[in-house]
Amino acid sequence: MLFNSVDFLIFFPVVVALHFVLRHRHRWLLLLVASCVFYMSFVPAYILILLATISVDYFAAIYLDRAQGARRRWILISAVVLNFGVLFAFKYFNFFNANLWTLSQWIGFSYSRITFEVILPIGLSFHTFQSVSYLIDVHRGTQPVERHPGMLALYVMFFPQLVAGPIERAENLLPQFRTEQHFDFERAALFERHRVSGQAVEDMQPYGRQTRPTIEIDFAKSGASYRLLKAFGQRPEAQLIGDGKQCQGDAADEEGHPHERDRRRPHG
Repeated sequence: MLFNSVDFLIFFPVVVALHFVLRHRHRWLLLLVASCVFYMSFVPAYILILLATISVDYFAAIYLDRAQGARRRWILISAVVLNFGVLFAFKYFNFFNANLWTLSQWIGFSYSRITFEVILPIGLSFHTFQSVSYLIDVHRGTQPVERHPGMLALYVMFFPQLVAGPIERAENLLPQFRTEQHFDFERAALFERHRVSGQAVEDMQPYGRQTRPTIEIDFAKSGASYRLLKAFGQRPEAQLIGDGKQCQGDAADEEGHPHERDRRRPHG
């Protein structure tokens, strides 16, 4: 289920509508179920891998909170190695194995090459680093242990950020699940504007069109807009204006648009 698919176009409004219809105490469960459905729409069996790593992290954090001295460090190391081990197996094993096999051929040592023929689970890097960040914060004592397994699972699996991030700290995201939210038309309109603009850019990319969404926001009046642009990898300091071909600030120089550099270069 891609963000630009018809399925998601139906899925997302239904989840949002149910979220605001349900009582606050049941909303976390709706979001968790929706996140599981979203994740399982790709390869259903991979939900078991994700739930297994979340379970390990849940108990590891509890033991970290109880342990003392060097034992805490070893619990953290073990949990981190397990998380990154799963990431390595699915994402980097074939890469390292292919290079090792090539090196062995070069030095005259031959062995049977093994290839891990699997589809990469969606968002694997994001939920791995998000889980590890939670464990490190618990180890440092900057994050209380989350003893509600459903809340921790939701923190890792929250579907709007599962595939593309950004990686969020537990201290920022977990409290939002416990805070009652009310529907805000202005925020909804802002989201829709960003969604439509982003979709327009994505639709043009296969045809080689270089463009940016038209966004004109007073960042001084809208902290939410500032955070939203940062979340999507934009430079909030640079306002995108006009037909998307002009960019104020340093963003144009960073991205290397010739017409921007020429315009700034002194003539004569």
